[in-house]
Amino acid sequence: MITNYIFIDYENVQPKSIELPDGYDFKVIIFTGAKQNKIPIKLTSSLQKLGDIVEYIQIGRSSKNALDFHITFYIGRFYEKDPKGYFHIISKDKGYDSLIEHLREKSVLIKRSDKIEDIPILNHSNNQHISFEDRVDIVIEYLKKRANAKPLKYKTLFNTINASIFHRKLNEEEINRIIENLKNRYFIVTDLNDKLRYSCDIDDRVELVINALSKRGKSKPKKYETLFKTIDKSIYNLSLSDDEVHQIIDRLSQKNFIKIDNGVISYLINENIDLAVDFLKRRVNARPSTYQALLNTLNSSVFHRDLDEIEIENIIDMMFDYRYIATDNSGRIVYHLD
Repeated sequence: MITNYIFIDYENVQPKSIELPDGYDFKVIIFTGAKQNKIPIKLTSSLQKLGDIVEYIQIGRSSKNALDFHITFYIGRFYEKDPKGYFHIISKDKGYDSLIEHLREKSVLIKRSDKIEDIPILNHSNNQHISFEDRVDIVIEYLKKRANAKPLKYKTLFNTINASIFHRKLNEEEINRIIENLKNRYFIVTDLNDKLRYSCDIDDRVELVINALSKRGKSKPKKYETLFKTIDKSIYNLSLSDDEVHQIIDRLSQKNFIKIDNGVISYLINENIDLAVDFLKRRVNARPSTYQALLNTLNSSVFHRDLDEIEIENIIDMMFDYRYIATDNSGRIVYHLD
């Protein structure tokens, strides 16, 4: 579950009380100025109810931007421990915005709000006051929290957003617009079986790129620059920074999906397909008849468990694309290797 870290600039914003919903993880850090020695009873009472998730940090001396620097330091400190956290700065000081923009380019979940009630997860029951961007953030945070229990079909995702997140207070057009934005961000894509897949971190993104490139058959990019543009524009619709795209390409190389030689790209998956086909050609009377049996056979007998399951699934998908294999009406695999 994602932890929501709330950093309150108490010199700038003084909430009357703080109430947090159940079912989410929170950490509240209140930063007070050097001369702020009292907190109102109503606020103190609400904070006591929250228990040990609340921490107080008083600045040692008064100087310009001292409190801002402290908040920035603690954001970095908590991010180092929990890079998947959601960081909320409660302040009317727009001086934080350049930092927030920079961190968002690094895929950090961070937002500044003028008051604590503006945090999306705290006000999504009042949907008419939420911007479209905040609605999308609420949906992404909710889906990330569900880990392996995310909706796998478009209709299920639609119903989840409608009923579980916004309590049937959005119309069909608004929900479809949110889902379309998730697609444009490449947070969700559909695989070959029309199932939804989610891109939440670097490993998810790499997996999606592998799937997208695998579908291209023999028309994959052959140069680094072309591969970069394909990932940046065709796959992720310019939603990633240059550093993130380079990171994906580096990970493709580390996973032995590609080999880079003086800017020229070769795809090791093609070599793996040849290994799989040669092996199956020799097993004329003992070829696997189901998808799972084929996956298990390639995993253990051809690649000796050196590849992960998604890589073998990509090889099998490519074998379908190249028409080495097909399925009959009963779902059994038919081979066309000769």
